[in-house]
Parts: sequence; structure tokens; C-alpha cells
Amino acid sequence: ALRARILFEQGNTLRAIKEMMALDKRVKAKRWPYQTCVIELHIGEMLLRIGEPAKAAFYVKRALRLARAMQAASLLGHGYLLQGLILSPVLQSSGAETGSGARAAAGNAAAAIERLEQACQMPESSHQSETAWRAHLELSRIFALFPESDKCREHAQKAYELLCKAEDRVPSEMLPA
Repeated sequence: ALRARILFEQGNTLRAIKEMMALDKRVKAKRWPYQTCVIELHIGEMLLRIGEPAKAAFYVKRALRLARAMQAASLLGHGYLLQGLILSPVLQSSGAETGSGARAAAGNAAAAIERLEQACQMPESSHQSETAWRAHLELSRIFALFPESDKCREHAQKAYELLCKAEDRVPSEMLPA
């Protein structure tokens, strides 16, 4: 899985996804639910990053089902984060919405906010600060679309605080000068 993630980050997206899907098949054959869940979350994130939200939603939904069954808080938090990103109006088309499209976008925004807030709450019990800061960042972006800038600022501040905590855990010699 790590090899596929590295390939993805280096720009070999299709090869990385293909390797991850092959790995998914192998761990499913061995009936390893935790590994299957982790791999499906990675596949979902990769698909989302290449602009395939519908395919990503399919894998994230399956991963969340497994995470709930295993009561794996960190995996649930990551899954909720990905669902929130998939539904986020910030990542969807930036064109002006009218009529039923505007209502659908508002519904997606509400669902995205709900999922991202769940992602923010989950990591508190499982010590997953990366999930939390990413969720707060996306909530800040969503609330920036609405006139309620207080929530935008609150979530941006919380994301910043969590990033500062993460930076404190990194040895100073590993940080750029």
C-alpha cells in the first residue's frame, strides 16, 4: 500500500490506483477487514484527488461500513473526512448555481458539514490530529462561502492550532530552516 501511495504522490496515478485495487482484492480474499478498510479509504482518497468523486464515494461507503462494524474510531474519522470532501461544495463545480442546482448544492453543503463535524469529533478519542485539522480546514472553506464568517474563522483557527501541535511533535532538525 505504501508503494502505491508513493507512486500516486509521484504522479503515477493510474498505476498507483491499479496496484491499490489489486492489493484490495488480495486482502479481501484473505478476509482481513481492517486492511481492506484502510486500502479502500486510500483508494477513495486517490479517486477523489483525481476528480472521480462518484467512484470515490463507492469505496468510502464500503470502508465506512467496515469501520463501523469494527468500531475503529480512526478509520471512521478518516471515512467521514473523505465523505465530507466528496460532498463539499468547495470541491464541486465553481459555476453559479440556480434553481434546483442551488438547492442540491445547499443540501450537499449541509451533508458535508455534518460529515466533517463528525470527522472533527472522532479523532479526539483516537488521537488522529491529521484527520481533525483537514476536517476543520474544509469546514472553514465551506463556511467561507456563507455570510457566517465567524464559523469560518473558528474552524480556520482550530486547524491552525492542530497543525501547530503537529509541528511541535516534529524534531526541530527535521523542519526546514
